[in-house]
Amino acid sequence: MLNEENLNALKIAIEKEIKLGKKQVGWKLGFGSQAGLKALGINRPLIGALFDSGKILSNTQIDLEAIIEPRVEAELAAHISSDIPPDATFDQIKNCISSLVAGIEFVDFHSPPKSATFVLSENIYQRGWLVDTDTGFGWGDGVNNCQITATMGPEQWEPFENIETLIGALEDNFDECNLVANQLGRGILKSDVILLGSMFPPHPVNMSDFDWFKMINTHLSGTFFCTREALKIMNKSNSGSIINMGSVLGTTGGPSSPHYSAAKGGILAYTRALARELASRNIRVNAIAPGYIDTDMTNNLGYVKDIVKSQTPMKKFGVAEDIAWAAVYLASDEAKFMTGQTISPNGGFVMSQ
Repeated sequence: MLNEENLNALKIAIEKEIKLGKKQVGWKLGFGSQAGLKALGINRPLIGALFDSGKILSNTQIDLEAIIEPRVEAELAAHISSDIPPDATFDQIKNCISSLVAGIEFVDFHSPPKSATFVLSENIYQRGWLVDTDTGFGWGDGVNNCQITATMGPEQWEPFENIETLIGALEDNFDECNLVANQLGRGILKSDVILLGSMFPPHPVNMSDFDWFKMINTHLSGTFFCTREALKIMNKSNSGSIINMGSVLGTTGGPSSPHYSAAKGGILAYTRALARELASRNIRVNAIAPGYIDTDMTNNLGYVKDIVKSQTPMKKFGVAEDIAWAAVYLASDEAKFMTGQTISPNGGFVMSQ
């Protein structure tokens, strides 16, 4: 059951979306992985609002190749035929469901989920959705007709297998959704769409080999190649300072960017290993792991910036100069006793020794 803090976070998030001109068209439940639920300290699915960023389509083939870094969840969706009373029993709820159909949700993560409240305030990272049209088959038989295929180039993905196993879990979760929806003052209304949960948590099943190696080669291999060339000069003088560029995601991990997090984590490990090897040659090796900084890359985060700031003790993003001065220090003689270290200007978003 959501507590008052979580309910307030969800209410604020919904109000922000509405102020941006979006229309609420239903609700969604996020089952999440067992590991994710444990990390958030909850044992029930999170509930968020569904907005008109999606479509109701029939017999649709989705080509994920046209989507930038797609993250997809295979969803079971319910079409609602009449308003559901606040005190409805589950049998009454079932009678208000005209059909269960297949769906796909496009999701995105901006930073690691720290708490249920943080995830709720992101409305469970919804970026868009597609569901099949209302079949009118009702609660019982509708699930047997769920069919949806996602493709990426020559690859095809059939996300719905053994979907019937979800039905048992849906009963309590639909009761919870109805309770929360009414606590927030809207309830579940006729013509609403309810996304009832994914078959599995979002993950880069559709990430191509090219995308993986491009990220690793750009960041991790690129760092190695630059270092190798620099050492041809530094080894001759037995002096120098190497500063590698990491990221807080190299420590915390980033659910939407496992390849980026892996590359940045590799850079931090590479920095420590190289520092041990080069110390005898008076060559220092350190890294900078920026947190959230006001740049072109973070300008498109929208209201998510406010959420990140609320999770940052200093309540703000950094600026480019914060990173530049860290580099100036590491390159200077004032840092002559610093090697193998990572400096992370992040406003307290991540803290370490």
